[in-house]
Amino acid sequence: MFAKLGRGLSRRSGNPAFQLAMFMVLAFILRVATFGHPYLHIDETFYFLVGEEMHKGAVPYVDIWDRKPFGLFLIYYLIVGVWDNVIAYQIAATLFAGATAWVISRIASLWGGEQGGWFAGALYLLFLLPVKGYGGQAPVFYNLLIAAAALMMLRSIEHLREGRAPVSVWLTMALAGLAITIKQTTLFEAVFFGGYAAVALLRSGIPKPRAFSMILGFMAVGAAPTVAISVWYAAAGHWPEYWHAMVTSNLVRGPSVVDNVYATAFAPLVIIAIIILYAAIGFIKADASYSRVQKTFVILWIISCALSLFAAPIVAKHYFLPMLVPLCAASGLVLGLRLIGWWAMGSAAYFALSLGSPWTFGRTQTARAAMDVLAQVITRHGGERGLFVYGGPSILHSLTGFRPMSPLVFIGHLSDPSEQNVSHLNTVSEVKRVLAKQPGVIVMYTFPDSFKPIQESHRAVMEYVRANCTLVKAGKYYGLRHSVVANVYGDCRPKVRPVA
Repeated sequence: MFAKLGRGLSRRSGNPAFQLAMFMVLAFILRVATFGHPYLHIDETFYFLVGEEMHKGAVPYVDIWDRKPFGLFLIYYLIVGVWDNVIAYQIAATLFAGATAWVISRIASLWGGEQGGWFAGALYLLFLLPVKGYGGQAPVFYNLLIAAAALMMLRSIEHLREGRAPVSVWLTMALAGLAITIKQTTLFEAVFFGGYAAVALLRSGIPKPRAFSMILGFMAVGAAPTVAISVWYAAAGHWPEYWHAMVTSNLVRGPSVVDNVYATAFAPLVIIAIIILYAAIGFIKADASYSRVQKTFVILWIISCALSLFAAPIVAKHYFLPMLVPLCAASGLVLGLRLIGWWAMGSAAYFALSLGSPWTFGRTQTARAAMDVLAQVITRHGGERGLFVYGGPSILHSLTGFRPMSPLVFIGHLSDPSEQNVSHLNTVSEVKRVLAKQPGVIVMYTFPDSFKPIQESHRAVMEYVRANCTLVKAGKYYGLRHSVVANVYGDCRPKVRPVA
């Protein structure tokens, strides 16, 4: 009976649908404990709020501000349209993670065989967790597009070398273009895909005019999603806000006073060092199953991904999430070796899980209970007169139903000196404008000693709080592996209107 079952599983293991299903199961097993956690990361809870606000008529960059591209907010808008609960984006992220692992397995199987493919996909899912990819960070979504683009490009290399551009190449450019609308830094990988295809065509020997016409077509397809969004904003009369968010703000934002580029870069490199080692050994030991053309493509892909990593003025742990895609795919050769591959996969899995158990059901329950308490306190102590989250989790707006009083709702946009006047709004003036509306509740976390907020805006908030509010709650809210104290100042009844 067991032999028959084993033969059945062996036959199914090569079936793409079965493989996809298995990666989905593994993704859910590794991430289900986080479902319902209200504050997995400051970023994704903000994206969720943007999705909600868009359903209420808010226009990104105008009514609620950030520097992320529109495509990311569109994803959350669609998710919220299905279910207005944080579990919805967490399930969606799990589906994207599982699908990405499957695509990585298809890439790795090109040189690592079936075993190498299985293990490479599983490696991706395991290492998402210690690099803060356990929720709905932007790379969890766009990694699928980039991985699919790379797979199609790898399968099209020989066609390009013969001077032909099959449909798969055009789809590669379209997927890369869509990825840019989710995170600007994917431009580096998009340019690599387009550049690689262009060089292959120019070297194929076909007439240069024909090659250049196809190259221009690649550029047009890749640029189309961003151009379409830009045209919409221009037609709606919001071009200045859009341009500032997409371009200007990214050029003027400096490192935060609590950012240590070297420390934040070193820690993730240590975490993924084992994957880098496997990829490097694969390059050194490459044989006929891992052609020189394929190896060159993957190496250049890794380099382009690394360039995108350090294009930003700061380096956070989750910025390394895109690196997992080419590195896990490149590890396929080592992971595909019979006994060595099993040992390598076992070692990597043990290391990833030793960095923190993914089965934190109790932590999620604690976080939900604590956040519910904060939301209830806000509701009971004047939130209906306006909720101003000067420093704290933006998810409080979602939980209470009280809308943001300022477009600058993301944590730090009103208090971090590196964010001062980075948006199209004057930071201090915006704080004073909100205070002039006499909010009923102000939420502010306890700033660490290493962080010195914008003095003028911080002083204005504290003067308002001391004169008009009562500290009604000093409680913790919880991330997946940390906690922060949030001070809730409620029952604010100004006797004198603040000076704007």
